[in-house]
Amino acid sequence: MLDETYIDKSLPLHAAQVIVVWWYNDAGYPGSRLFRERIEQDFPFEKLKAMVDH
Repeated sequence: MLDETYIDKSLPLHAAQVIVVWWYNDAGYPGSRLFRERIEQDFPFEKLKAMVDH
């Protein structure tokens, strides 16, 4: 759910204000678990959040 107060309504409509990171995790596929673990452990979510919140 998106917090509507997060959106800066003074920006033009075409200005990106939200980034969605999504991946599909299929327990039946051997590489899926490893990929999920690596993303959760190693992806710099805090750096991405700092860039978006800037």
